[in-house]
Amino acid sequence: MNIKGAIFDMDGTLLDSMHMWQTLPLCCLQSQGIEASPELREQLCGADWRKAAQTCREKYGFRMSDQEIMDMVGKRIADFYRNQVQPKASAADFLEELRRRGVKMCVATATDQPLAEIALERCGLRDYFSAIFTVAQVGREKNDPLLFETALRHLGTAKGETYVFEDAFYAIRTAKAAGFPVFAVFDQAEKRQKELRQLADCYVSDYRQALTLLAKE
Repeated sequence: MNIKGAIFDMDGTLLDSMHMWQTLPLCCLQSQGIEASPELREQLCGADWRKAAQTCREKYGFRMSDQEIMDMVGKRIADFYRNQVQPKASAADFLEELRRRGVKMCVATATDQPLAEIALERCGLRDYFSAIFTVAQVGREKNDPLLFETALRHLGTAKGETYVFEDAFYAIRTAKAAGFPVFAVFDQAEKRQKELRQLADCYVSDYRQALTLLAKE
């Protein structure tokens, strides 16, 4: 594995945070004194907040505006990132090893930059990265390669030597289609593990295994 540059996803890859995103709509419902049925819980877990808000209005007469819901969601996310989020096990050790080897690193995430800064600072990982790029900045989601291409231009490394570190199948598929080598990191929120294994150039269950792979070079 000839790695000169590394583009890291944040949630689910560097941070153990996907459970927060999956349960966020339910937490917002509960904050309003609404207990969802088992069927609705399954429907809302991992749903986009706009779709979740629409569902809650239809099922429960939820009367908060989209902006009010967005403000409530934003506060919950910020509190989680500022006070609760934890890094994936041995992530810092792996990043330290990459830095020792002179690998250039940045972050490419769907999370807004201020929140990403808060989360990475809390977990002691921010200093490993020269920049944070977000889907909001580039105006495209991760089903488009623009975010990864933007990060690559910043790093200035060759694409074939710049690995994208991801946990999500759809983002890995995008990066591979764009010609990036991909290092897949297991997260239990991603259900398509078999397809992910087949698509990625490297696959690890955790960063301890990733360190072992590096040591074999």
